[in-house]
Amino acid sequence: MLTGIDIKCLLVASHIRPWSKCSGTKDRLDGANGLLLSANIDKLFDNHLISFKESKEDLELVINRKKLSITQANKLGIRPGQKVLFTHVGLTNEQNLKTYMAEHYKVFLEKSGLG
Repeated sequence: MLTGIDIKCLLVASHIRPWSKCSGTKDRLDGANGLLLSANIDKLFDNHLISFKESKEDLELVINRKKLSITQANKLGIRPGQKVLFTHVGLTNEQNLKTYMAEHYKVFLEKSGLG
């Protein structure tokens, strides 16, 4: 989704709302609760070193600048402010994605000391 990597063994179906925080099977299996990320980006996302904030028709990448420098982010192939269009995520239920992502972003802000 961010890096354009298409090597299948390096891709991870990442949950936005962690499996342990899902209220049941419905949330766990909801396609809107998932992003296709490269393994290193998945780790950044799961550890709230990066997140996405909603911006009109897209998502905007944000980084935890206390723990990840712009130089490090660039070395990982990501750029703060990078846009991902909702249509590129390939969802039919955009509202669910927005809900899950808002939850992730809220935790990101808390962990980065911005919330």
